[in-house]
Amino acid sequence: MKKKVLSLYGEYNSSIKKELENHVGKLSFTTDIWTSPSSVPFHCITVHYIDAEWNLKHLVLAFRHIPGKHTGVRISTVFCDILEEYDILERILGVTLDNASNNDTFFDDLILKNVMTKECPIRCFPHVLNLAAQVALQELIEKIEPLRTAIKDIRYSPLKLDRLKIFCSQEDPHLKFVKPILDVKTRWNSTFDMLERAIRLKYPLIRIFNEISTEPRRSGEDPFPVFTHHDWETYQLVCDLLQPFKEVTVAISGDSCAISIF
Repeated sequence: MKKKVLSLYGEYNSSIKKELENHVGKLSFTTDIWTSPSSVPFHCITVHYIDAEWNLKHLVLAFRHIPGKHTGVRISTVFCDILEEYDILERILGVTLDNASNNDTFFDDLILKNVMTKECPIRCFPHVLNLAAQVALQELIEKIEPLRTAIKDIRYSPLKLDRLKIFCSQEDPHLKFVKPILDVKTRWNSTFDMLERAIRLKYPLIRIFNEISTEPRRSGEDPFPVFTHHDWETYQLVCDLLQPFKEVTVAISGDSCAISIF
């Protein structure tokens, strides 16, 4: 299996090199560091360009283990090494990264190495939207936290999920049961998804929330949240607030479309 994987990698690597050699124009890049569930960090680099037939192309150049500290200089060194492997270090048109502080040093180091100019760095617009949405959500965290707690209680209980499924069918035979979504605090759009799903399941959730609130709690466990009509109105307002952020993020995050701003 290892030999087969390495063979496929070699073939893919060679095809990318050939394709980039045949492309005479400049190249743009997106790059980020992703940490696996087992806490292993990887550096991913994707190249973007428009070919001779005016097709928007994107290719993954590397998904490489990057041990040690993720300083801007360290990331810059790995980035340059990978581009040198493909002989495209001198063809940078733009590099898009998020707003992490080490990326400032990353950009400065690339400029210092004369592999790109000050016009090349591009900040990731979805990440800018994420920061704006996170600031808005900080003002609403006290109102959202009870719903998060209640959904967590349901998601981790197969019995409660079964009860919710029954309530869905009783409320509306056409209401398809879907599992409530629990958000991840570092991803604002997951909070929108949680609220949107909760509103969709509003009446079945109200029934199971009322049922759970009458059950005895374990010693030291906080009381189950109580939800009012005003709370649900607030969730709808927050969902309406975040809807444009979600739509724009989805639109500009596509890898097969181009967005024109006039």
